[in-house]
Amino acid sequence: MSLNKIILAILIILFIILGVGISFSLLEKKKIEKQLLQEIEISKKMRDEIDKLQMENKKLEEENEKLRSDIVSYLSFNDKLKDENERLKKEIEKFQKEIKDSKKKIKSLENLREKRETGERKKEKEDKKEAYSKIDELKKKIKYLEEKLKKEKALYCYNLGVAYTKAKLYKEAMEAYKKSLEINKENPEASYNLGLLYEKFKKDFLKAIHYYRKYLELKPNADDKEIVEDKIHSLLSKQLQSQLQSLE
Repeated sequence: MSLNKIILAILIILFIILGVGISFSLLEKKKIEKQLLQEIEISKKMRDEIDKLQMENKKLEEENEKLRSDIVSYLSFNDKLKDENERLKKEIEKFQKEIKDSKKKIKSLENLREKRETGERKKEKEDKKEAYSKIDELKKKIKYLEEKLKKEKALYCYNLGVAYTKAKLYKEAMEAYKKSLEINKENPEASYNLGLLYEKFKKDFLKAIHYYRKYLELKPNADDKEIVEDKIHSLLSKQLQSQLQSLE
């Protein structure tokens, strides 16, 4: 074999070896680039998930803070109602004492009526009239204050029920709403909230229906009338199904 042919063969072999090495390097490079892209994608997903969790935690903290603020606000308002109730009680006691004193005065005037002269009797009559008039006025004031006191007591219990509900103390909330209705039966919101608690918390559909109907009786033109009626129909259906299942 000539030298030229030998050199040519050697060159061909070198080109083949170099070509394989270059192809291998390109494959390795593409593989590394692919792994880097995957790692970058995974890292990006992890950052997005961490950001999402941080936002959810922040939202939960804000909701908890608002809940604490609402409870403090309701309890503070109820403290003010307590003070007002004490003031009204004292006024009622004062008026009752004045009535008692006025009655004593009338009795005293009646005992002295026969002993006085005509002019004195006239004065006695005017005094009695004035005393009776004052009694009537005081009775009206007492009635007004007693009604106001009753409504404020009912409102106090209702607000306590709302605060307990927000704190997820449902049993205490139900007791507070019932107390509010004992004091003032004309409270549609308390009836509605009781219906809601019996439906969602106690799963007592019959009592829930009772309080929803009471709500509609007290508030026949309520904006959510159709929604509440649908609730009643739905609960009646659930109650019927439950009774049928118990018979099977």
